Parts: sequence; C-alpha cells; structure tokens
Amino acid sequence: MKSVEKKIRKTEKEIQRLDKRLAQLKQKTKLGKQTREDYLEEVQVLRPTRKQLKNQRSQLIFKLNRTQQQLNTANQKMQFTCFGGKKLSRSRTTVYAGNHEAWLEEYRYQRNKTMMIPGRRQGKYSNCLFKYHLEEGVLIYRCSSENREIRLKVRFHANAKELERAVKLPHNTPGKAVAYLLEDHKKYFIIKAVVEMEERELMKNKQDGVIGIDINADHIAVSETDACGNCVL
Repeated sequence: MKSVEKKIRKTEKEIQRLDKRLAQLKQKTKLGKQTREDYLEEVQVLRPTRKQLKNQRSQLIFKLNRTQQQLNTANQKMQFTCFGGKKLSRSRTTVYAGNHEAWLEEYRYQRNKTMMIPGRRQGKYSNCLFKYHLEEGVLIYRCSSENREIRLKVRFHANAKELERAVKLPHNTPGKAVAYLLEDHKKYFIIKAVVEMEERELMKNKQDGVIGIDINADHIAVSETDACGNCVL
C-alpha cells in the first residue's frame, strides 16, 4: 500500500507541473505571444500526457481503495474452508437440524466423492495405478493398500482415438501421460480419462475475408465479413 501511495503522490506532482505549464501557455495566448511551437506542445504533448496521468492516478486510487477494503474484510471475517460449499455448511442447522450424523455422512461424501490419479508418461499404460487394455476394453485399478486388482469393463466413447493414441505412444514421450478421474454418484460411478490433446491446425488467413455463422434453433444464418470482421452487405 505504501508503494501505491508513493506512486499516487508522484503522479499528482507531475499533473501539477503540467497544469503550471498549461497556465503559462494560456497566459501567453491572452497576451498574443503564443507561437506555433507553443500550440503544438500544448496539443500534442501536454494535454495528452495530462489525460494519461489522470487515468493512471484514478487506477492507482481504485487499487489503493480495493486493497484497503480487502484488508479490512480479512481482519474482520474469519477465513474458513468447507468441503461441499456454503449450502452444505448451512444445511447443518436447517435440513439436517437435530441429525448431526446424517449431515456428517453427507459432509464426508462431498469431501471424498472425487479422486484423480495423475498420469505418468514413463509407464507402459500411461498411469501408475490404472492399466487400460485397449483391445479388451478393461480398466484395471491396482489397489496397493490391499494388494489386489479391480477389473472394470469400461469403454471411452468421446475422444477414444486420442486416448488410444496416448496409450500407444513410446515410453517417456511428451503427451503420453493419462490421468483418470473417478466420480462417486452414490448409485453409480463415472470414470473420466484426461488426455493431452494434439493441437489442431487452424486456418488463420483472413486476407480474403471470412464468413460469420449464427446457429439458431430453427435456422443457420451465414453472412460474409471482411478481414476486420465487419459484415459485408
């Protein structure tokens, strides 16, 4: 905050210096002694610089006030973290009033309902705990704590080719790592594979113009635009 206040004072001094110079030029104009150089200095240098400094001062003042407000809020309110969000936290005294065990069970569920296993490009199957066999469509989870394997019949339909490409990449190749995200929805589980997608080549040439497409519920509107994005009538 002290550095911001210092910048504000420095900016205000510069504005005062410019105002003093503008007042001198105004006095010369009244006396009929203004020259062409004086006019160009006022129009091209002094006034644009003064406007820029005033905008800079306004931004610094806003930053100072915002920082002060955040500091006051931090000092007045106790910071906390709640798994499941504020809605679950407040439901302890509303929906689950008098039934703390039920609320605690929901709290634990919200805290542990998702699990992500990061990928590893050095592994044969792109992951340390998960092995996805492409031909069989089986995902094997190696449970190290119980020293056993859990076989899951899984088929990844969306972007399956990207997942297959990542798994088949050579050992220790950038982009081979595959992370798996498990979501517990009580009655069923959702397993998601996180793969680094290959960057697709985009058409960036706008020299001859482009077209704009507006997709609606009952029709698709197409219009021609120039290189700047303006509609060509």
